[in-house]
Amino acid sequence: VVDHMSSSLPNEGCGLVAGLRVANAVEAIHFFPGTNIDQSPVRFTMDPKEVIDAMWWMRTLGWHLAAIVHSHPRSAPAPSRTDLREWYYPEARLFIVSFQQPEPEIDCWALAGDRETREFRRAPLLIENR
Repeated sequence: VVDHMSSSLPNEGCGLVAGLRVANAVEAIHFFPGTNIDQSPVRFTMDPKEVIDAMWWMRTLGWHLAAIVHSHPRSAPAPSRTDLREWYYPEARLFIVSFQQPEPEIDCWALAGDRETREFRRAPLLIENR
């Protein structure tokens, strides 16, 4: 994931993580790298064909959308106001890779609250090396 995100610099990178629900957690099992068609350092839109293909594979294999991944080339791995406003998949985690520091920083978030009071809170994403 970090390698893919760094290959998109100076723009934001993006991708999707497929997963399985395990007890009270979400286990990440596959990463679908994406193309940021916005080619922007502050916004991302994953190529719609890549999204459709990834979702097809997830359905076919019995996986679900565990996380949407993107990078912040120049800011912390925390959700932006844009992330909160444009979050259309409330069941999925938000996985952010930051390149603000010399070493990449990673954080994972889940949406909480209703439409008026919603906010992101840190949430675990178990990563299985298969």
